[in-house]
Amino acid sequence: MVLGALAAGSGREPALTRPLEGRLSGRERIGLAVGAGLALAADLVFLLAGESWAVRLLWAGAPLALLVLLWPARRTGGERKPWLLVALLTALAFALRYHDLTNLPADLDGDFASIGLEALGMMTAPVLKIVGVGWGELTGPYYATFAATMALFGKDMHGLMINGVLAGAATVPAIFLMAREAFGTRAGLFAAALLATSTTHLHFSRVFITTSATLAVTLMVFSLLRGLKRGEPFWFALGGLCAAASLLLYFAGRVGLIAAFILAVGGLLFERRAALTQWRNVAVFVLALVIGYGPMAVFAARQGSTFLGRAKVVTLFNPDNMRHEKSAYGVTTAGAVIVEQAKRTLLTCHLFGDTSAQYGSRDPMVDPVTAALLVVAIGVSLRRLWAPARLAILGWIGATALLGGVMTLDPPCWVHLGIALPAIYALVAALFDEVLSRIEDRVPRGIRSLPQAAAILLLVLLAVRSVRQYVAFASTRIGPRTAVARWISSLPRGMPVLLHYPNNLWFRDREFEFYNRGVKGRDVSEEELRGDSLRPPFAVAIRPDRPDLAEMVVARHPDARRASIRGESSPNGYAVIVGRVDAPAYGTLGKTSAAGWASGLLLAALVALRALRPRRRPTD
Repeated sequence: MVLGALAAGSGREPALTRPLEGRLSGRERIGLAVGAGLALAADLVFLLAGESWAVRLLWAGAPLALLVLLWPARRTGGERKPWLLVALLTALAFALRYHDLTNLPADLDGDFASIGLEALGMMTAPVLKIVGVGWGELTGPYYATFAATMALFGKDMHGLMINGVLAGAATVPAIFLMAREAFGTRAGLFAAALLATSTTHLHFSRVFITTSATLAVTLMVFSLLRGLKRGEPFWFALGGLCAAASLLLYFAGRVGLIAAFILAVGGLLFERRAALTQWRNVAVFVLALVIGYGPMAVFAARQGSTFLGRAKVVTLFNPDNMRHEKSAYGVTTAGAVIVEQAKRTLLTCHLFGDTSAQYGSRDPMVDPVTAALLVVAIGVSLRRLWAPARLAILGWIGATALLGGVMTLDPPCWVHLGIALPAIYALVAALFDEVLSRIEDRVPRGIRSLPQAAAILLLVLLAVRSVRQYVAFASTRIGPRTAVARWISSLPRGMPVLLHYPNNLWFRDREFEFYNRGVKGRDVSEEELRGDSLRPPFAVAIRPDRPDLAEMVVARHPDARRASIRGESSPNGYAVIVGRVDAPAYGTLGKTSAAGWASGLLLAALVALRALRPRRRPTD
């Protein structure tokens, strides 16, 4: 970090904020009035009569009207080649995230089943309810996004998981836009390449919980940076709507508002004269935030602590959590606990693996090259804090580390910390670009392309390493519930299923309720297995410490077939299939489809269309 600060030099980065001149146009005023009016109507109807189709239509119409009427005048120009590269990176990101989706990762946390069941409940409920919270204090709009992808791609794990895949792939062009606004086009391309092949982002795109919030925060920062450069209210409205989405989509998304606040503070401190002229656009941002949050604000006001979600449960200063951490770290004071928490959080990119049940990787959060460059990049950014964009991105990382790590139970939990990945890769890409530029300035013109070629080769090697590392870990780690659920999904349709895992798992568990939805199954006792009441065909899964029971069932039924249930280092149980059912597999987890691949191609095509924009004068 010291080396980075020393190497940064004293040169100032270009000013970010453009002095604002003129007034809002008539159309812009109408857009603000219509958006605010529709949002207010949605809130009032919800307050007086509860949720209805009218509330949902007004809520959806408010941001749509706001964006349409604030849409800026068309600009021409720009570079085409970068957008073609971003489209290729988006396609690559989608392919890496979608390939063999329902089999990788092998282990599926129970929280995924709970989210799936909540989304299914929303789809099948007699009366649709979006305003409110569901399982885990997560919002109705959050669950509505999963209900939408399940309606399109299947009411199973495939339909659930592709939600994160699409959001994760869309974050690639989003980080390009953000990093380009802050640091330049080549830095944006480097950031997009790093995120597209990031092991951690790859995993959390597949397991979907936090990916949409990460996308929302990235787009919010991009919108605000572009808005400050151009002074157009559209970008502040888009930023406010993205901020509202980040609040609605996952708890970690609340760091977005902190990044926006730090950006505003940076503008006031270091570009004060120009920043003060942007007060009108700040008001647009706040208005758009309120419009986007919609009737959820009324609901949160009624419920009191709903806005905090599960923060009160996982915060370090919950007395039970503090006692747990003192015991885990072998210390006796709160100060010593905070030191241990900070160590694990701040070194998660270099030393400590993930503690969450949703991943649990034993490797650091980023690759070794990114980890080393990150420290130097932070040093550079500390030397250049007068640049509001750097300050906001650094604040994004710092606020995530503090609130999602140091102040939270059992860090480093990447479910909380992973939302900082776009900010981490943006800073690293900026450093990468700057170092490369300095090298290119010092080599003969004839070989000036070699440093960039070497950088691209390094990115390719890092990508190959990341993918191999992820597959090696995620394909082998699997718990008993997922292992049994995958075995059930592979059975022929119509085969009755029995489980013998007393005091461990039961067929009524949430994992089997969602992962094996529609399967006829139940728990079975040892006495029933030893008795004469069971008649073929049936399939029974037996806990791993009772191979004798599996042998007994095989001995009693001549046509029985025994196998081990998949485990990480040892079997998660024993399976015995008695009799036959001639039918295709249950396939309750779903599988990748032509429609899924088409959605990824469509996303990449939409990005590539940006390259077709007419070129007359360069503006972005």
